Amino acid sequence: MNKIVVFDTSSIITIVTNNLSNILKNLKKNVRFFISKEVKKELVDYPIRIKRFKLEAMQVMELIDEGIFEVSDIKNKINFTEWLEYFTDGIIDELLRVEKILPKININPQTKLLPYHNKILKFIQDKGFITDDGYSKLTNRAKATRRLDLNKLISLKLIDRKGKGKQTHYKLKEK
Repeated sequence: MNKIVVFDTSSIITIVTNNLSNILKNLKKNVRFFISKEVKKELVDYPIRIKRFKLEAMQVMELIDEGIFEVSDIKNKINFTEWLEYFTDGIIDELLRVEKILPKININPQTKLLPYHNKILKFIQDKGFITDDGYSKLTNRAKATRRLDLNKLISLKLIDRKGKGKQTHYKLKEK
């Protein structure tokens, strides 16, 4: 058994609140699960005194008592160097990949999005599309100004115009 998993607070909260502790018990045969003393404080020592969190704190304490989680001063037990190198290499690779994909857009007055532009994008994201009439209900901007706002988002390749006349609507640009 040479596999080690180190948990942070949020992972354990997810496991406990979704009743997934049995999975850990089954995996314990092949894996050692560690939590730091600080994580134990966050999950058990403080919450056990608060009625709202007491049940989850007791469930985590049970996992510790059963030996599922080992509470330890992890930094003295585990050499994180290889993992950190792997993780750092992964981040660098991903940043380089994203840099090639993203267009080089400088933020300037022509490309800067203002609050009303963000309202349009949020509305489309939530509803799937927006019409001029829909946009007029979001803001009290003049018809000509609304058209400029929508055209700016089209020129920035953030949305597409679909339909004609009264059927005209705007959707997020497909990738």
